[in-house]
Amino acid sequence: MPNSFPIDDVRAQFPALSVGDRIYFDNPAGTQVPASVAAAVADCLLYSNANLGGHFATSRAADEVVAAAH
Repeated sequence: MPNSFPIDDVRAQFPALSVGDRIYFDNPAGTQVPASVAAAVADCLLYSNANLGGHFATSRAADEVVAAAH
């Protein structure tokens, strides 16, 4: 029975895996992330990076990020 798990499709979601001929033997602190995670982190840092509970737009946006994560 052939393997039906789409490993190439999964690997394609991780940009760091396409950089050269590397093998990653590091621990979770260096775990590679899919492009969707990198985009979400960048979006958070660029548009809602503020202290929680404030009365300004970026603070409210940060509150929404935390609420969505829960």
